[in-house]
Amino acid sequence: ERPLYGLDRLGAAPNRPVCVVEGEKACDAAARLLPRYIAVTWPGGAQAWKRASWAALKGRSVLLWPDNDKPGIEVMNALAPILDEPNGLACDPVKIIDPSGMTEGFDAADWTEDTAALIAWAKPRTRVYVRPAPSPPEEPPPAPEDLAAAAQSAEALPASMSEDMLAQYFAERHGESWRYVKPWGS
Repeated sequence: ERPLYGLDRLGAAPNRPVCVVEGEKACDAAARLLPRYIAVTWPGGAQAWKRASWAALKGRSVLLWPDNDKPGIEVMNALAPILDEPNGLACDPVKIIDPSGMTEGFDAADWTEDTAALIAWAKPRTRVYVRPAPSPPEEPPPAPEDLAAAAQSAEALPASMSEDMLAQYFAERHGESWRYVKPWGS
């Protein structure tokens, strides 16, 4: 995992909220524009966010400021549930700015007005991330004793109890909170 750009500032101010942006230039601009926040980003471009270590944000208040383009918005929408995960980083709250209406690719480095104008622009565009309720499975999962009995049976498992269906159920129920850890290979 790669360290965040701005990690040194996080350690120096453990109680301040964090603003996550895309790119070092935008990060430096956000640090200047939002002095109440610690601005951070990940190295390596939009898709490299998955290889960054987000652990330093654990328990903090986080504001996500995406670039106004499809990759930027997708990244922040994918990052929000990871930061919000109550059994993981438990950032509270996680807020996202909606940059729509600005020019394509607009980010913090493009802001030309003062901090007061930025806050006036961002406040009505900012929403608190709300974790979606898990969708109920089409069929409840089988009880462990049912699985054991089926495994002992010489007959094939019904489709609802197949490994594929159980994996699909597990993915639907817990997929938002999964995280791949390369060193562990899982």
